[in-house]
Amino acid sequence: MKIIFTLLFSIYFCGLADADNLSKEIKAWKLGREVPHKLLSFPSGKVSKKDDLDFGIGEYLRSVRSYIDQIENDELTEEIVFDSRSDSASLQAALMRLGERKGLKWVAQKLDERKSLRWEIQTLKQALQSPFSRLEVAFIEKKEMQKTRAVDELTDLKVALDSGVDWKIAYAKTANENPDVERRKREPKVQTTLVGYLFSGWISGTGFSFSTLGLNENLPLQHLKHVVGSSRGGYILETEEGVYLYYIFDTWTPNV
Repeated sequence: MKIIFTLLFSIYFCGLADADNLSKEIKAWKLGREVPHKLLSFPSGKVSKKDDLDFGIGEYLRSVRSYIDQIENDELTEEIVFDSRSDSASLQAALMRLGERKGLKWVAQKLDERKSLRWEIQTLKQALQSPFSRLEVAFIEKKEMQKTRAVDELTDLKVALDSGVDWKIAYAKTANENPDVERRKREPKVQTTLVGYLFSGWISGTGFSFSTLGLNENLPLQHLKHVVGSSRGGYILETEEGVYLYYIFDTWTPNV
């Protein structure tokens, strides 16, 4: 009995000490510091390093999507979306699969028909109140290529797409014709190009990407506001950093 009492006594005071330490961490915390681990995972405080966590989520999403992309039964994919036990990676992969197979109109209607309080779905429902366009984006930095040449290269890519050439084939041709020679010298085994591939998928004028269920920070908002909702075709726009080709393949507008 004495041993049990001593053990409980030790656990009790260890708990008090931990609580006191956490309180001190909270009071001492300042912007820019890492969040106290016990506030992220209470009470153990066992969390991955931030960089490892970000990488791990991305890796898991890619892993689970490779399986969900094999599902041909849309009803099964739909159940993954609306099963409250689905983690965020599975939910996201299933939503993307349904968007690809059924289209945004179908997804928007289904989200209205079947209720869910999950923040991911609520965020998507709110985003789907605005027009979306399915587009591909190529980009050339001005510091890597003269503006006139960059415009010419992206115009040639646009013309190929206008003629019906598949995006992957047309982009690959332009990319191969414009290798990053300096980087290839440093990394001879790496395929390099001066023509960046910035985005592929559905996106709104506010930058909300259906592919990530979040805001895309790589594309200028002033460009998206200009092109999203437009008819099929290519739009060449510029910033101080470089020249962009936005090629729209489809547009969806909500019934609001």
